[in-house]
Amino acid sequence: MEFFTTPDQYLDIVKKNQSISSDFTSKYVESFEKISQLNIDYCKSNFDKLNQISSKYMGVKDPQDFTTITKTEFSSLQEDFTDYFKSVYKINSKLVKDVSELSEINSSEFNKYVSESVAEFSKNAPAGSEGIVEMTKSSIAASTSTYDALSNAAKQVFELVENNVEAASKTTSKQASVSQPAPKTTRSRKAA
Repeated sequence: MEFFTTPDQYLDIVKKNQSISSDFTSKYVESFEKISQLNIDYCKSNFDKLNQISSKYMGVKDPQDFTTITKTEFSSLQEDFTDYFKSVYKINSKLVKDVSELSEINSSEFNKYVSESVAEFSKNAPAGSEGIVEMTKSSIAASTSTYDALSNAAKQVFELVENNVEAASKTTSKQASVSQPAPKTTRSRKAA
């Protein structure tokens, strides 16, 4: 039995593989583009903020103002840093979801093709090879079952990580808002 009965079947598989490769490549390039733009925006923003902070430091005359500026400005930089990593995580998690969806679709198509090929082979198999055909079918069924179990476990782990990251980012946001320094008052002190 030949694996490909016509050259068109071979060309169809080559075209399909090229399409799959193109889909994966476009997802990776899209993610790379987003992360590159995020890096550029983050660098520009922080460069401007650092210039503003240094200007504020140059105008400090009271040492207490120095600590106030440090607290407020560096907490702002910390929030920006946290937001940056949240954005990177979102881009990467979207890439992982997209790639896993593509993999799942393509693996199901591949499994279908292999099952059809084994079924075709079993029809034309020589007498006495029934045991090998059944062993092959059970091996394919077992590997498909294992793949499905691992795929479901990976999805559950991914969802758990997503939920934990979301909860941690909410906690970080709450802590940052609580730790903001109180505005400086201009009341004068009374002599005791």
